[in-house]
Amino acid sequence: MSGVGDLSKRDPKFTSRTAPSTGRSARSFIPRAGRLSGTKHYALEAFAPNYLVEPSQQADFDQLFGRVAPLIFDIGFGMGESTLALAAARPDANIVGVDVHVSGIAIVSDRLHLDGTTNVKLIAADAHEVLMWMCAPRTLSEVHIWFSDPWPKHGQVGRRLIQPDFLELVASRLVVGGRVRMATDWQPYADQMLRSISAVPQLNNEFSSADGGWAPRDLVRPLTGYEQKGIRAGRAIRDLVATALGDVTLEDVT
Repeated sequence: MSGVGDLSKRDPKFTSRTAPSTGRSARSFIPRAGRLSGTKHYALEAFAPNYLVEPSQQADFDQLFGRVAPLIFDIGFGMGESTLALAAARPDANIVGVDVHVSGIAIVSDRLHLDGTTNVKLIAADAHEVLMWMCAPRTLSEVHIWFSDPWPKHGQVGRRLIQPDFLELVASRLVVGGRVRMATDWQPYADQMLRSISAVPQLNNEFSSADGGWAPRDLVRPLTGYEQKGIRAGRAIRDLVATALGDVTLEDVT
C-alpha cells in the first residue's frame, strides 16, 4: 500500500514530530489504524493519486486545478458525503477535502473516479498545518467544518478543533466576506464554537441576532449517518456561520 495517510512517510515538514509549530500542544485527531478491504486498497493505489495533493509550502491551487475558481476547503470530511455533495452542488468551485484517515480517502477517491468529478482535490494532513503552511492569506472563499470530533470527556476540551486560535488562522486565509461554516450535535462544543467566534475580531457571526446565535441548517450539507445518530439520540444540531472581515492581521503564519 502507498503511504497515503501515514504522515510519517510524507513531507517531513508535515509530520507530527517535525512540522513547524502551529501553536497547539495537542492534535485534534487521532489517526485511525485498521485493516483496509481489497477494494479500498485498490482505490488508494489506482485512484487516490489522481486527487491527492502532496503537502508543500504555499501551494498554487489555481495551478493544481488548472483553473481560477472560488476555493472551498472541507475539513475533516470523514467518509466524504459532504465533499461529494459539495462538488455536485458547486461545479463552479475548486474544492479541497482535508482529512488524515485513510479509509475515507479511499472511499472518496473511488467515488470521485466513478462520478468523473474534476473539481475536487484531497490533502492527507493536519488541517492546522495545511492552512498555515499551504494556504496563502486571502485565498479561500469558504471553509466547511461539519461535525468535528467534540472530544466530550473531561480533560479533552483542549483537543477540540474549533478554538479561537484556529478560527483566527481560518479568518486570515479567507477572502474578505468569505465564510466558515460549522455544525455539531454536541451542545457544549456548540457553545464553545459560539464563544470562539466572538473571541476573534476578524470574524462576524452572521446570525448573531438570531435565537442563540445559531444559523439555519446548511442545505448543501447532506444528512450523514453521524448527524442521524445525533438526531436519534435527541441532540440538537447546531449550525454556525461566520464571515471574514477586513484588516486581518495574523503574524508569523504567512
